[in-house]
Amino acid sequence: MKKFSQAFLILLLSVFVIITALNSNVKAASTKIDANNLSEKELNEVLIKNGTPVNVISDMDVTLKKSIVSKGGIFLSSKTIEKNIVNKPPQSRQVPNSPYINYATIPASKLTLKISSFSINSREIYVTASYSWNGYSNLPLWRGNDLFGITYDSSKYTLVKSEHMDMYSWGHNNQNVGRQTHEVNRCADAGRGYIYWNADLKSNFKYTINNLWGWGAVTLRSSSTNKSGQVYMRYSHITGVGSAGFSYGGATLNFVGNAGHDDATIWSNVPN
Repeated sequence: MKKFSQAFLILLLSVFVIITALNSNVKAASTKIDANNLSEKELNEVLIKNGTPVNVISDMDVTLKKSIVSKGGIFLSSKTIEKNIVNKPPQSRQVPNSPYINYATIPASKLTLKISSFSINSREIYVTASYSWNGYSNLPLWRGNDLFGITYDSSKYTLVKSEHMDMYSWGHNNQNVGRQTHEVNRCADAGRGYIYWNADLKSNFKYTINNLWGWGAVTLRSSSTNKSGQVYMRYSHITGVGSAGFSYGGATLNFVGNAGHDDATIWSNVPN
């Protein structure tokens, strides 16, 4: 009887230890960082701790840093390209926010694109696609609504959620005096394997724009715990009047419409 009592006591203690451990694990797993309460320096520290290279962090807007940190994103991959956009203005077009300019003196504009991926749990990844026209001398002459989007393998990934932010700064003589962030709650179109948004380049803004940038992001759920694959970003800068949109086919976004446009595509491998 004594041996039975001792064995029963050991069993009870074992069950108590297991339950305590499980509760501890559940609490740890459910702990989330409130990114809104962190300074940008603290956001950078969290991103570095989670494996994000410093050169990737340095190009991120603070709104994107908050989004990644709030999801507990662990860095997987990133790729960046720069593209020169040749300005081809129509006759008698006035440059937005500027007096008339001798078109022969307008340099090519510089567009920077980046696509990155982060693991947020055992089955989901967070893919971010960002664009930037940084510096007054790099802004495009034709500024309306550009298009940018993300494509992915729909046989492997399912779209869970999407986000989109537009930002711009304004000032005088290339000195920033203000900054505006615009959260866009709608995409232009989405379907199996793709999503795309409009990039508002603020053609009608009453002050001089110094910088234009933005980002779109998607949460993708993998069909298995092997999350490896490829993701693509396409950006189309509109350079003339006419219709503009994207169609999806052949694992990529294709421009459709009769507006003048200049395109850039970037892709990145997503490791498991």
